[in-house]
Amino acid sequence: MKVELQKHIVLDPGMQAQQTQQKESIQRVEKAQAPSSYKDQTKLSQEELKELSKALNHFLSLFNLETKLVYNKDAGQVVVQVIDKRTNEVVKQIPPEELLEVAKKIHDFVGLLLEKKA
Repeated sequence: MKVELQKHIVLDPGMQAQQTQQKESIQRVEKAQAPSSYKDQTKLSQEELKELSKALNHFLSLFNLETKLVYNKDAGQVVVQVIDKRTNEVVKQIPPEELLEVAKKIHDFVGLLLEKKA
């Protein structure tokens, strides 16, 4: 003789809705935490970049400061400088000059290693 047990679970509509909301919340968190490529995270349209730059310059003008974008040939990247309007002095640079020098030295060293291997 074979006996089978069957369980019937009855959930009230309120509990079903709560479980559905919990599942959706978990899925949203998992989606937000899912790894995405760095390029996707840093993409800005030219229009967005202009708007951000305009807002930043407006804010900095309250302190008599302005931003300037400079292309550093040695590092091969754009450097942001915050300049005091009165003295025309660079108050802050991103990335700092020291970091650009270190990056250049590393680049030169890697170049030497590759030359010796070739």
